[in-house]
Amino acid sequence: LAATVAILARWAGGVIDVAEIGVFWRSWWLGGLAGGLVVVPLALAWAQPRPSLWRGRGAGEWALMLAAVAGLSLIALSAEQPLTYMVFPAFIWAALRFGPPGATLAVTIGAVIAIVVTSHQQGAFVELSPTDSALNLQLYITFAALTSFCLAAIVSERRRAALELAESQRREGERAALERQRIA
Repeated sequence: LAATVAILARWAGGVIDVAEIGVFWRSWWLGGLAGGLVVVPLALAWAQPRPSLWRGRGAGEWALMLAAVAGLSLIALSAEQPLTYMVFPAFIWAALRFGPPGATLAVTIGAVIAIVVTSHQQGAFVELSPTDSALNLQLYITFAALTSFCLAAIVSERRRAALELAESQRREGERAALERQRIA
């Protein structure tokens, strides 16, 4: 809706021509989608404090994962050859090991690095026209977010199901013990 209103306002104001409406709308809409896919899940995943995530051995693994995301993003997006998706194993690591909090933070770091590198006219997304570069950057962020967040959601759901199963087995064991005592 925001993309449509903005583009129609620009067309009505004479800023863009009718022929450009589709390209500008697509760019505006995909930019909003990519931004929303990064910011909203990050806010939701980190809305509640998570003190245990940064303590002990886990803190070192967090730091290593974040360094891997940042390093691989910089290498992949600054290289002369097309290594753009080299950072995806780090996104997968974040999603599998740390669930939604890790995946959202990793994707945010990757997206910020991709935007900064591209805004400095470097990397894989600047070889084309500005419109195509923006489209490729937005698609990269969108696919990184969707891949990581879907995997993190699956992992989170499996962990929750395993905890529920363990709790159910514990309750069933208690009921069986009570029944044996009653019979005895």
